[in-house]
Amino acid sequence: MQSDVSTRLTSKLWNRANHFLELADFSLRRGFYDLSCFLALNAAKLTLVILNLVLCNRIPRANSLRHLLSNVTQRSNEDIKRIISEFVKRYRKDITRLESSGIELILSIETKNEKQAIYCIDIARNIMDLVCRILKYYGDNLQ
Repeated sequence: MQSDVSTRLTSKLWNRANHFLELADFSLRRGFYDLSCFLALNAAKLTLVILNLVLCNRIPRANSLRHLLSNVTQRSNEDIKRIISEFVKRYRKDITRLESSGIELILSIETKNEKQAIYCIDIARNIMDLVCRILKYYGDNLQ
């Protein structure tokens, strides 16, 4: 069960993740495709940090999408493990592409294009939807 402090932190982090995604959309519309991918990646990471906070009662040290998902899977019940496993099987390449977009932004001289930015935002939305589904399942099963 979450403490009051944990609940407030979760709420603030969720708002921040949504703001990152809104800024990713704004950056996309303005033509700042690299920034759009960067913000989408951080929105996805932040929602997975929230999931770790709620289900594992701690903020993880891991920072990659795969490690954040793995951390939750290792500490969850079978239903949540199944939900995450199905998601990872379906979106494995997408998760890797979103993750690599963060590294590419730092190390590459090439910039993202509009199609790539839309792709990054879509993947981030899928991850955020996954977290919402799991949190709803978790909340429904606490009662």
